Amino acid sequence: MQDLVLFEKELSRLRLQLPELADCPNRERTVSDGHYFWEDVEEKNGWRLQQNLITGLSRILDEHNIRKAWGSAGVMKEKFRRLTRKEFPEKGDVLGITREKALGIYDHYAVYIGNGRVIHYAGMNGDFSDRIVIHEASMEEFLKEDKDYFVLYFGGDGRCPQKIHSSTSFWRPDIIEPRIEWAKHAEKTLYSPGETVQRAKSRLGEEEYHLAINNCEHFALWCKTGVSQSYQVKRAVNGVTRGHALLRILLDS
Repeated sequence: MQDLVLFEKELSRLRLQLPELADCPNRERTVSDGHYFWEDVEEKNGWRLQQNLITGLSRILDEHNIRKAWGSAGVMKEKFRRLTRKEFPEKGDVLGITREKALGIYDHYAVYIGNGRVIHYAGMNGDFSDRIVIHEASMEEFLKEDKDYFVLYFGGDGRCPQKIHSSTSFWRPDIIEPRIEWAKHAEKTLYSPGETVQRAKSRLGEEEYHLAINNCEHFALWCKTGVSQSYQVKRAVNGVTRGHALLRILLDS
């Protein structure tokens, strides 16, 4: 009986942490066709969204029972919707790409405006090279040599936005946190896709980039929420792991 009580306490603690898991690093692999502890939540084109009856975690399986993603329920539901449609990003999305350099990694942000185009605060020939200006660019220019990017999922419930990766197979043990921490005092408005795009377009041509107070993350989050903030800067200022390396990368670029 005591063991059962301890198990229930541990399970309750785990459940409190589940929303923070978001879109977890995944290696595609075939899973058992059995339904032990898993139930189908949704099915489309042979793909299935399943939820674990014990942990509440969800996973996405394709028609060959290959696990394409796993993580918290709300994020997996959104990723399932995007993976089973024609195009992963949607107009008005805040997109991010994790860049890797010799001294560490950082996230670069943009607003997706549709038809394979974004608006971002970046150099004309690289994130930090030449003139740094808010301009329209193709997805190819935004991604560069990378393939995996993420969409910030806001969920509409006031929670911190969480990262949903376009890739179904990614593994970075040292990846920047799977969500963006809101400033507790910030008054946020979740703008519609159309409003988000118009807000991005309203600042085209701006050349007032500042690493600490007006960078690509400040810009993209302002377009979507009206709040201009950068979690990466906050982490660097607070001395969180890789913070100083991040500043060195950006300042040396």
